[in-house]
Amino acid sequence: MSFYTSLTGLNAATTELSVTSNNIANSATAGFKRSSASFGDIFATSPLQRASAVVGQGVALKEISQEFSQGFVQFSSNSLDLAITGDGFFPLQSSDGSRVYTRNGSFMLNEQNQMVNSAGQALLSLPVDSTNKADFSQPPSALSIPRQTVSEFRATTEVELGLNLPSNAEPITANFNPNKPETYHRTTSLTVYGASGSQHLATIYYVKTQNATADTPENKWQTHVYLDGQRVDSELIQATDSGGDQFFVNKYGELKTASELEFLQKNSTNSSEYLVTQGTVYRKYSFDKLDEAIQSTPATVSISSANETTRQQLSLAGGESGFDLSAASRSELRDMLSLSVDGSSYVSLGLEHLAGTVNMGAVSGQTIATELTRIANERFGDGRKFDMSDYFNADGTSSNTTMQLTRNYGLDDESTIELDVGQLLLDQQAFGNVVFDTTDPQVSYEELVFALNAGLDAAGVTDIEIAYNLARKGLTITQTGEETLHVTSSTAESAFGIPVIDLELDGTTGKVAGTKLDEVPSVPPADRDLAIKLLGNVVPKGDLILPARDQRYGIQITYFDGKFNISSGTTGDASSIAVRNILTASDGVTKSANELGLQLFGLEYDSALSDAENTIKVDPETSAIANRPAVRGTASTPAIVIGNQMGVDPNAPFSVTADNRNLTVIVDNISAQIELDLGDYQIGDFTDMVEEKINLMADNVGRQVSGVKVDFDLGVIRFTGATATDDSFLQVAGSADFGLEDVDSAFGQTSTYIELDPDTQGASTPLYVFQDRNGTWIETTDKQDFDENDIPQWRPIFLDKGELTFNTSGTLVSPVNRVTLASSEITGNQINLDYAASTQFNSPFAVLSQSQNGAPEGDLVGVNIGEDGLVVASYSNGSQKSLGKIILANFATPKGLRQVGNSGFVASSESGEARQGEPGSAGFGTIRAGATERSNVDLTAELVNLITAQRNFQANAKAIETSSTLTSTIINMRS
Repeated sequence: MSFYTSLTGLNAATTELSVTSNNIANSATAGFKRSSASFGDIFATSPLQRASAVVGQGVALKEISQEFSQGFVQFSSNSLDLAITGDGFFPLQSSDGSRVYTRNGSFMLNEQNQMVNSAGQALLSLPVDSTNKADFSQPPSALSIPRQTVSEFRATTEVELGLNLPSNAEPITANFNPNKPETYHRTTSLTVYGASGSQHLATIYYVKTQNATADTPENKWQTHVYLDGQRVDSELIQATDSGGDQFFVNKYGELKTASELEFLQKNSTNSSEYLVTQGTVYRKYSFDKLDEAIQSTPATVSISSANETTRQQLSLAGGESGFDLSAASRSELRDMLSLSVDGSSYVSLGLEHLAGTVNMGAVSGQTIATELTRIANERFGDGRKFDMSDYFNADGTSSNTTMQLTRNYGLDDESTIELDVGQLLLDQQAFGNVVFDTTDPQVSYEELVFALNAGLDAAGVTDIEIAYNLARKGLTITQTGEETLHVTSSTAESAFGIPVIDLELDGTTGKVAGTKLDEVPSVPPADRDLAIKLLGNVVPKGDLILPARDQRYGIQITYFDGKFNISSGTTGDASSIAVRNILTASDGVTKSANELGLQLFGLEYDSALSDAENTIKVDPETSAIANRPAVRGTASTPAIVIGNQMGVDPNAPFSVTADNRNLTVIVDNISAQIELDLGDYQIGDFTDMVEEKINLMADNVGRQVSGVKVDFDLGVIRFTGATATDDSFLQVAGSADFGLEDVDSAFGQTSTYIELDPDTQGASTPLYVFQDRNGTWIETTDKQDFDENDIPQWRPIFLDKGELTFNTSGTLVSPVNRVTLASSEITGNQINLDYAASTQFNSPFAVLSQSQNGAPEGDLVGVNIGEDGLVVASYSNGSQKSLGKIILANFATPKGLRQVGNSGFVASSESGEARQGEPGSAGFGTIRAGATERSNVDLTAELVNLITAQRNFQANAKAIETSSTLTSTIINMRS
């Protein structure tokens, strides 16, 4: 029996030696897990035996199991080698479809580009979503890493070239020939890719064609593009902004994008002004041929004196030999010429206020021009006449209302002068010096003061003069040589300027009972020999001098080189000037021209012709007088001051008080301190009152403010000037209650325009453009249905084909965007060239940058496998692809896995079903690429185990030997 017991010991020792030897043999096997043998004693008894007296029958092998501890991670140069740090197995699929699990991560690509191990088993993975998460709704599949991309090439659509073209290069006039280097300066080449992924060699030649000059301050280069040796022209391209919004141009050379025109058309009161009419054929205009902007000027007509003597006199600066007007009567000076401005009715201009000015001496042309400018702006302005109704009876006779001037020489020593104002006006009307209708007696301030001064002259009063002060809006009465001057009227309630001429001093009834001129403070005299009285707030309240539809502003009359130049105050196509002489009736039948006007201005008049035929207009084709046509362009813009948000509620009545009534205004160098009328206002009434007071402003030389508009919009008050030039100025300062504190001043702006020169082919043949069915612009010399009389307001504008334009500082000014090549026949697609980074400096030719967005099919250049198992392949064309995510498998009882060789295991009932997950998630380790996991065999421990197994074997063998000896002894005893 002991033989058999020892024999089981020998077998156990042999098994242990075999397991240890297997571990030692696989110590270098990647992913190998050491095995260990488990033994149990053999003990058998019968039911009737006493167990304590029974000897065991030896030892038996219970199981050989694997120890799944972490092996050492060894790095390698193969990026497809994988090691698991932590729990989990690589799931593999055999060729027969069975699943195998391993910790051996030595992989390679097979002929199908699949990651497989040495046994041909494929590594399994899952596809990923947009966030690179594994999609577990899909079945795992073999991980494939393509060695080359398929249908992932990119056709070239954009080429960016940054060049420096030498500014010192001389233009070449010879016809370009790519085979003759002397016909071009430089060339560059690059590879581009077609719509099918094919490669093409693009060669670009550069030829300088123009040096900058004073007249054309631009340098131009022409480009010629060849693909695979075949010439490729640029397509005709409509100019666009940097965002690709197409440009359109109007007849003034003004550029706007399609989006801007669409917005303006929807939001403008004159939508047709911004309408782009879609025509079949357009005249071709080039973006590169837009000249520098020209400042728009008003329509100006020039007229000269009739004879050389007068011209020479007018050219002298007054004084000794100037033009003497002292002997001219008012009627001779009144209607010297008639003027129409910007289509207004004709208004007569004259110098009647200069009649009898002996002390003025000879008058120069400059002085006449200055006076006419003031008179023109006064008569074309928004001023009013004085209503003299209170001075006349219903039958047109004088009401005998008098104005009394009392000169005080001392105590109880005075003299009184009485002036019958109505009769004085009638007298001067008879002389032709004052013009009015007795049924509606209204006169200008100049006519009123002329009649009053004529009354003083008739009374022999030479030391008193009456004038109207435009700046202070009052009558000034000046006495020389006396100490005191009193002014009264014939009744207590009829002080001059109250009911006498209906001046409406208090702004409502026009009458202030008991007011006397001598109660108005005197203006401090310039010296002690002058006594001056001012009656302030003498504001004309009669009819408008000119209807609002005919009012014009900013008229200028200048004198230079023997010519008077009369200019409108506006620019643009609507700006116009028309001048003609005025005929006066002598006997009710015959008319004759104003002789003095003819002498000064040379305005001939043929009574056999119509007024239109006798009119000098801004029209060089019909006028025999030298003149200049109106320079076309858009209208200039006035100065606009926009206030801040009002401190009071504009939607409710508000008050003008002593604290907020003061307003300081400057309009075109005319300034005034304005006191607003006290009271409660609605916003509309308030702006009307402010507008009226601003337009009453004037300065001491007689210049008046007209046409300023005041309105309320979007919660703020807006002031708009009447004149529109770069010199127009507007400034308003007032109370914060009305939003007028710390308000920015404003200038007007003279408009500009650009002369458009249509493109031509050769010397004179005009070019036209139209779009084909594909929307491509086609250039042609066939005008087709183009109508010269029906040209759209806004038209497309184009880039020159292949031309690069630089300014004198070396900056590229055209093309502003990409240039499209007609390359479809060669590459299958269009290619855009972008020269934006190019320069033209005084340095050698250089390629500063060169790139294109195309790419061929790519070869695999690298694989990156992340710790989370994400596999990303990189290709030579620059593309990267997420190919999937390697998953790991784990088991409830890894020791229950069944070995199948090659460090592989299969699931068993003892291990349980495989559970799959992403590397790095709960229960799964991470993946390290470019490394493998070595076996977890400890050779030292295995050698110790080997010695132990050896001794066990020897001991069991000795037990057998001993049993044999005993058996022999027993046999020998019997013998």
